[in-house]
Amino acid sequence: MRLPKMLVLLALAEVFVACGKETKSTGRSGGTDPFRFGVSPDANGTVTRETDVIPAGSTAAMSLYIPPAGTQVRTVWKDLATNADVGEQVKLTGSKGFAAFEQPLPEGSYRVDIFYKSPEAKQWQNAGSHGFRVGKKK
Repeated sequence: MRLPKMLVLLALAEVFVACGKETKSTGRSGGTDPFRFGVSPDANGTVTRETDVIPAGSTAAMSLYIPPAGTQVRTVWKDLATNADVGEQVKLTGSKGFAAFEQPLPEGSYRVDIFYKSPEAKQWQNAGSHGFRVGKKK
């Protein structure tokens, strides 16, 4: 069954409106937040401590929901000082559209660009980006 493109776009809009802000339960996906960025993922990969400043020596973590199940999610981690890609990952969403990512990084300023491709799509769609820092707050 194909999800209407508008529903996917609305779900992604909700994910990135929450990006970088304190989120509250939406009642979807088992009562979990659609997007979380920070540190300390739990055993399932869900971020438990949201922050845009990752302590030095910690791993940046992101958890998100992009339905339907089987959607490919690609992350590209970029160092803003050099504009160089420092990591890329591709994962399939699980049965509820969940995906989790972790990326160890040295101190600096970064952005993670997020793309998705539903099972029937041929091209990657831009889902947004999230800026953050590793190390001390400036």
